[in-house]
Amino acid sequence: ERDVAGQRGSYGSALRDPVLLLYCAATLATAFVFLQSATGYALAVRADGLNTAVYGLMLTINGALIVVFELPVTSFTQRLPAVPVMVCGILLLGLGFGAVALATTALLLAVTVVVWTAGEIVYSPVSAAYLAMVSPQHLRGRYAGMAGLMWGLAGITAPSVGALLFSTSPHGVVLWIFCAAISVGAATQMRAAGRRRDRT
Repeated sequence: ERDVAGQRGSYGSALRDPVLLLYCAATLATAFVFLQSATGYALAVRADGLNTAVYGLMLTINGALIVVFELPVTSFTQRLPAVPVMVCGILLLGLGFGAVALATTALLLAVTVVVWTAGEIVYSPVSAAYLAMVSPQHLRGRYAGMAGLMWGLAGITAPSVGALLFSTSPHGVVLWIFCAAISVGAATQMRAAGRRRDRT
């Protein structure tokens, strides 16, 4: 375990940890992709000529899957190495949103919901636990604050950037390819964070 004796509990101390920086970069990209569920996804439903009730149904499917499967899945994934689980979750998230580029019916959109919801279920609980595990005790609040900041930044940028990217191509293909690409990048960063921590 890393020696934390004599260190101050400041954001400066936290930001000197490359594991945290890699984790935050991955979190920012992952959050941007996930938040397209509230922005770009709605635009995709409209672009397919479907009404708002279909979008509501997609969110209902997401919520129902979480209620039914999150606890049993988490009880299994918590026994596995955290980093591969998070990488798997991020890639499922990217696959689900990337596939929206090909989904032109309500049924196909529902399939994409199932995929990215699986990513959410796999990734989210383990991600929070991993951050607590890698953070020194006296910096735990700072680490959590940095992770929360990444979600805040994604919340600011995801709607506007997502809408802009969606508008540049039919059915928002550019947005969904972008989501898939940055998910691969996020998975790579998370894997690098795990390797970096293993060496400390």
